[in-house]
Amino acid sequence: MAQLTKHKWLIAIAAAVILVLAVIRIALSQASKPDRVLEKFENAVKTKDTKQLEGLIVADNPNALVNNTSLQAMIRYLKTNANSYQVIRDGIHNQIKDENYAETNQQISLVQDGKKWGFFPDYKLKVKTVHLKVTGQSDNDQLNVSIGNMKVQKKRKPYLRPTFARNLPNECNGKKQFGNLFPKREKGFMGKFRSQHDC
Repeated sequence: MAQLTKHKWLIAIAAAVILVLAVIRIALSQASKPDRVLEKFENAVKTKDTKQLEGLIVADNPNALVNNTSLQAMIRYLKTNANSYQVIRDGIHNQIKDENYAETNQQISLVQDGKKWGFFPDYKLKVKTVHLKVTGQSDNDQLNVSIGNMKVQKKRKPYLRPTFARNLPNECNGKKQFGNLFPKREKGFMGKFRSQHDC
């Protein structure tokens, strides 16, 4: 009789462990659904919370910088451009509906990026980077480009005009210095004129 009670306890403990593991598995699979990624993204844009996007946003170029500044600029862009934001959301909704988690031609795509906890698919939002190339009308034009408070460093090649590093989609507020659609011109060294453009 004592052994029968002992077996009942072992069976009850094993059943409880199996039940707890099943509940944990269901909870984790629900937490890693692609719908949750979209909800997190929408909430982050709504509340302007870049912390929610950390680890969720990946760039298509591994050299692109995904940091607080670039995420703030992306959120600011999406908040001020409601049409672009709606197109991105619709594109992600369509990917979820079609269960297609490959990179698309949209600005932001929902992609499967490995496994979370070794079992569940891990979904990320892949952002297309923008290659920004700024040139003047002549080789002697002086261009000043900045993103936030950060100065963008130029990459000079002797045979090309300056090009700038890839960044996530950023907002660029142009300062108009035009009186009659021509840039402000300053007389420079040796009497040559140079244009000044701000981005």
